Amino acid sequence: MEDSAKLLDNAFEALKTYDWGKEIKDLKPIDDAVVATHDDDAARKALETRLAAILADKDNSHMARYALERIQASEAAAALRDALPKVAGALKIGVIGSLGARRDAGGRAVRELPMPLAIATFFTNRS
Repeated sequence: MEDSAKLLDNAFEALKTYDWGKEIKDLKPIDDAVVATHDDDAARKALETRLAAILADKDNSHMARYALERIQASEAAAALRDALPKVAGALKIGVIGSLGARRDAGGRAVRELPMPLAIATFFTNRS
């Protein structure tokens, strides 16, 4: 777990300093953390918790969503659904898009969205 914790710390340090337009290789620690947590439930949960905590951060929400989209565990989808009432505007649209990318149909939170957002979700979920 110590190695996983260090990977997570490195990933979030990289995220703090990342600016759009910089080299994508600067985000490699995040990719490494996602891969490292694949078979480690405790490390994956720690990663999901840290990613969920920044879903409402306008500067880092996109990277948190990107990572949560790729974590196959149902808890990652739950983190995205739980974020819906906590975000607004472009961040909410981004979370809905991430749920659509995951093809998540299990959440009441999405079904209870106001009609314009529900329509957006429908079109996001289409193949």
